[in-house]
Amino acid sequence: MARVLVVEDNRLLREGYKRFLEQHGHTVFLAWTVDGARLQLDKADPEYVILDLELAGDIMAGREVAELIPDGMPFAVITGHDIDHVRPRLTRNPFASAIWLVKPPTDVEYLDLLAAIEAASPEEGP
Repeated sequence: MARVLVVEDNRLLREGYKRFLEQHGHTVFLAWTVDGARLQLDKADPEYVILDLELAGDIMAGREVAELIPDGMPFAVITGHDIDHVRPRLTRNPFASAIWLVKPPTDVEYLDLLAAIEAASPEEGP
């Protein structure tokens, strides 16, 4: 299963994502600041990132974290903002390939996210 970094400043949401992903066999690392995300990206070597667009009221913090994510690493952006309003302003790299979800994600969106994470997981040997 995948190593997933969750970058979310809301403790309840962060713990909820962690619990959901661990129930599905993933290893989860948590961060709630740009510095914490930088540390976990270096230390945990995640295969997937779930990123809250706005950290501590600063939408640019989410962009800063997205720019730290290595090229080619899949990630999802979760936001409480109107995606139709925010996304067009952030479609240049690094957001161009991200999966976008509005808080709170629906059950179907959670399952779609889980499928994307599992698709990013390396194949396990025999």
